[in-house]
Amino acid sequence: MIREIKITDIKINKEAIVKRMRVRDQEDIDRINELCEQAIDVAVPKTIFAIGYINDSNNEQVTINEITFNSKLMSKNFDKLHRVFPFMATCGREVFDWANKIDDVFERYWADYIMEAILRSAIRELYDVIKNEFGLEKLSSMNPGSLEGWPIEQQEHLFSLFNKGKEPLGISLTDTFLMIPQKSISGILFPSDSNYVNCQLCERVNCQSRRVPFNIEIKKKLTI
Repeated sequence: MIREIKITDIKINKEAIVKRMRVRDQEDIDRINELCEQAIDVAVPKTIFAIGYINDSNNEQVTINEITFNSKLMSKNFDKLHRVFPFMATCGREVFDWANKIDDVFERYWADYIMEAILRSAIRELYDVIKNEFGLEKLSSMNPGSLEGWPIEQQEHLFSLFNKGKEPLGISLTDTFLMIPQKSISGILFPSDSNYVNCQLCERVNCQSRRVPFNIEIKKKLTI
């Protein structure tokens, strides 16, 4: 089963965006609020997910719906699981095209973060749908390219789970396997009692998207 979800209620926190942009001038604050309204008016964020059944697994590979992924990290995270949820989410081409028409450097930077907030709103709804429909309390996520344990080249394998030869949700892949629109994400959601978060294995410092601290012990356990 593959299911697409169109997000009709976009929830973004304007005050949080202003704070994150470190803007204090009232004229700039008003402009950010205006850009938020413009973005919400045009944005059509979407998500899609599939029910993925694990056909085979060993220490180096996992086969999901007949597509084989090379990842020791995945094999450890998915140990004893039989069902996972490959997914994609995007802010949408509409708001991406809107942002590309902005010439001012600062406003373009603000619009970029607004698109990220729209993407996060879509992801939250995706989590809620899967949790409610499948009776799950906790979901963890793996994303190709976010860690060395699952290389970005396997983005192509993940895309192949959704309508081969097409662009799911209007998302395209560059030659280096980056997604367009840039404010898009793909990965696999899976039930977990360990509260696994990619950030626990990532040593990058000063990351604005970091959710939890790096944990060397968890990295050793899952990658060695």
